[in-house]
Amino acid sequence: MFKKLQVTKSPFSSIVTIDPYENNYSIVKNNSVDFIAKPSYSKDQFVSSFIANKDLLISSISMSRRIPDEDMASAIEIKMQEELGISEEENEYLISYIESESATDERVFHVFATKSEENFTLFENHKKNLKYIDLVTPAPLLCRTLYKNNLLQTNEVHIFIYLMHKDAFIAIYKDGNFVYSKGLDYSIDKLHDKYCETVGSHIDKESFLELLLKDNLYGINTNISQSLAKIFGNFFLSINDVIVYSKRALKIETIDNIFIGTDIGDIPLCHKYILNY
Repeated sequence: MFKKLQVTKSPFSSIVTIDPYENNYSIVKNNSVDFIAKPSYSKDQFVSSFIANKDLLISSISMSRRIPDEDMASAIEIKMQEELGISEEENEYLISYIESESATDERVFHVFATKSEENFTLFENHKKNLKYIDLVTPAPLLCRTLYKNNLLQTNEVHIFIYLMHKDAFIAIYKDGNFVYSKGLDYSIDKLHDKYCETVGSHIDKESFLELLLKDNLYGINTNISQSLAKIFGNFFLSINDVIVYSKRALKIETIDNIFIGTDIGDIPLCHKYILNY
């Protein structure tokens, strides 16, 4: 027997998302996603964006269960400053956190901090067009929506690897919950720099992106293919190091799925190397 679900109608007619690093906008409306050149303010639209992993200080901290909920935010902020050695006198920080499940005597929180001034600069021009931004999410937490919308199993361990033009990171989720993330020195811009350094000459970025998007490298210059093999080999070795550490530190026995995404679409070379590592 089927039970009819009560669906709550969203108060928003559309969702506008901002990539503040590439100055790109997209709109979600009527179950479709489209890029838009320049958004304008509308009182019935929801505006969201993110902060890249490279602009975040991330830490997991334990707090006494004796601390009242109303005092927890202040206590987390103080402990975050102590553990990471950050000072409000030097820089003002914006701090947010999510709680992780814990069976111990202490509560565990994943804490994300970013410099207020840098955050203001990052979104200043976008707020001029849209007046305000409803939600800004740390990049490693963007994957949570996949579980909330039942697109992924919540009883598995998943690894997400994402390459942006100016940043790259790995995020690990266990049972549908974020547990760890780490920055990778292999953003698309960094890959481009490493490639030019390896081949010993400069190649413009657009030509490099075309190379990355090729289905196969058969028939191209040997120096080019060997250079790419070296770079991606090192890339996946660094990923393997993070996975080995994470499995030990987080007591993970099995990784069920690894997902790789990029700002430029599918990179066929990743398929080859992910199977080896």
